[in-house]
Amino acid sequence: MTITEAISRIKRAGHDISGEYSDAECLAFLNDAVEETAVLLASLRYAPLIRETILTDGDALPTDYISSVGVHPYRLSENTIRLTGGHTQMTLRYYAAPPALAEGGTLPFDNPTVIESVICAAIIRALRQNEYDTSAEEAHLANLRNALAAAFGAKGGRS
Repeated sequence: MTITEAISRIKRAGHDISGEYSDAECLAFLNDAVEETAVLLASLRYAPLIRETILTDGDALPTDYISSVGVHPYRLSENTIRLTGGHTQMTLRYYAAPPALAEGGTLPFDNPTVIESVICAAIIRALRQNEYDTSAEEAHLANLRNALAAAFGAKGGRS
């Protein structure tokens, strides 16, 4: 789904006929929703988020780091890697947050339920800004996330 389509859905959900939500605000809602959804997907071991990088002792974690995949020989001290067990270098497999969205781009997910989850979470943020009752949207989002947990959790995170 394109960012333009997603922004349009946010505005329609808020009945934004007076232009109350700017595209920049909607983009911020989407970026927050993508980040929140990525954290959920990492907890479900969603394989498309896995990245690898080589680290040496003293390196910082990657800026897109959410969590590690598996067990690695390191300690984390103030966002700095301290390798253990005499290692001087390691390959870190980790779940990565998608890059920030920009106008003209697309949402970083292919799965329709994941995309709907992002849109719903962004809509909730927009509606809350204007003190709308979001209970129906929150129930819908909970159902979507439960479906994701059932689908991805059962398959070990494969889409």
